[in-house]
Amino acid sequence: DGEGERRAALRAYDKATGEEVGAVPIPVPTTGVPMTYMLDSEQYIVAAIAGGGFAGELWAFKAPE
Repeated sequence: DGEGERRAALRAYDKATGEEVGAVPIPVPTTGVPMTYMLDSEQYIVAAIAGGGFAGELWAFKAPE
């Protein structure tokens, strides 16, 4: 946020520079390492989240083209 506090988010970084290039807010932190998979020629990213009222869920995001 604007006060220097980092909220829970699934973040993307440029592998050459380490610069953050995107972020999708999520309600609580991830509980492990996100994974990626392909389905019907489209890429998805899935992350496990838990805490703060979430008993444990898998959230999947479609990667932009």
